[in-house]
Amino acid sequence: MNKISAHTNWAAVGFLFCLGMVASAQIFKLAPALPYLRSELNLSLVAGGLLFSIINMTPALIGVGAGSLADHVGFRRSLLFGLLGLAVSGLFGSLSHTVEFILLFRFFEGVSILAVVITAPAMISSITAPHQRHIALSLWSSYMPMGAALTLLMAPYLLDQMGWRTLWQISAGIAFLMAGIMYFFLHTPKIATHSKTVSGLFRRLGDVLSKPVPWLLTMPFLFFTALQGPILAWLPSFLMEQRGLSAMMAGVLTAGIILSNVGGVMMGGILLARGIPHWRLICISGILIFFGSIGLFNEYLPDIIRYGCCILTIGLTGMLPTAALSSVPQFAPTENHVGTLNGMLIQGSQTGHFVGPPLYALIVHRAGGDWGSALGLYLVFALLIFFCGLLLRRYATSE
Repeated sequence: MNKISAHTNWAAVGFLFCLGMVASAQIFKLAPALPYLRSELNLSLVAGGLLFSIINMTPALIGVGAGSLADHVGFRRSLLFGLLGLAVSGLFGSLSHTVEFILLFRFFEGVSILAVVITAPAMISSITAPHQRHIALSLWSSYMPMGAALTLLMAPYLLDQMGWRTLWQISAGIAFLMAGIMYFFLHTPKIATHSKTVSGLFRRLGDVLSKPVPWLLTMPFLFFTALQGPILAWLPSFLMEQRGLSAMMAGVLTAGIILSNVGGVMMGGILLARGIPHWRLICISGILIFFGSIGLFNEYLPDIIRYGCCILTIGLTGMLPTAALSSVPQFAPTENHVGTLNGMLIQGSQTGHFVGPPLYALIVHRAGGDWGSALGLYLVFALLIFFCGLLLRRYATSE
C-alpha cells in the first residue's frame, strides 16, 4: 500500500500542478501557431487537425497500459522520463522543415505528455492527507485549461516576434528546467507494489478493466474531450479567418473560454467536498453541453451570445474532468492500481482529443465549410455523457 501522508505537502502539490501545465502547453502551443504552419506548409483543414491531434495518439492507444507500467517502474522515474522527453521532442521538432518530421516529434511529445499526466496525480495522492485529497486533485484537474490559457495568451506575441520555432524551443527549455528542479529538490514517498513481475503488471490491468465503474468514468471523459478539442483547436483559426481578428485577439478570446473552464473545475471540487456525488456532476455536465451547444452553433445569434454559450459548454463543464480524476483514489481497487486507473482515464481523454478535431474538420469540410454543421455530434455526445452518469450512479453504489 502507499505510504499515507498525515500532512499535505502543498509546495510539492503546486510544483506537480506546474508540471501538468507544462505538459498542457505542449498540446496547445500548436493552436495559435496552426495558421502559420498551414500557410508555410500548405496544410489542408483535415491535415491541420491531424497535426493538432497526433500528439494524443500514443495516450489514446496505450494510456491504461502506460499507467500500469508507471505503477510497475515507479512514478518518479516515469515523470522524469516524461519531462526529458518533452525537452528533446520540442527541440528537435523546432528544427524540422517538413510535415513528416513535425508529425513524428509531435507523436513523441505525446508519449512524454502521457508519462507526466499519468504519474503526477498519483504522486499528488501520495503526498496529501486523506481529508485534503479532493482539494488537491481538484486543483490538479485544472492543469489542462490553465496551461492552455497561459499558452494561448503568450504564444501569439512570441509567434509575431520570433516565429513558431522559437516557441517550440522555449517550451523545450522550460521542460528541461522543470526536470532538473524535480531531480534535485522533489522527493516523494515511495509507492510499494504487490508485484514487480510482468504477471503483476497484467494483473493490475485486469483488475481495472474488468470492472464497470472505470469504464463509466472513462467514456464521459472521452466524449467531453472529443467535443472540447475541436473548439480549442479551431476557434483561433475561425476567429482569424471568419471574423478577421488578429492572432493576439483570437488568442485572448480563446484563453477566456479556457479560463472559464478553471472555474468549472474548481466549482466541481467544491461540490465534491460538500458531498455531491461524482455521477451527478457528470449528468449536470451533459445537460450543460446539450443546451450550450444549441446556442453555440446557432448562426442567427449575435457573436457575443454565442461566445457566452461557448463558455457555458466548455467552462462550467470543467466539473466533469474534476469528477473523473478526483475519483481515482476512491474507485481504484487498491492504491497500487492508482496509476493504472489514471492511465485509463487519460487514455479516454486523449482518445477524445485525438478523434475530435479531425472528425469535426471532416464534418465541416463535407458541409462546404459550415462551422456549425457538427451540432448533431455535440448533442449525441452530450446525451451519452448524461446516461453514463446515470449508469455510474447504479454501479458505483454496488461496489
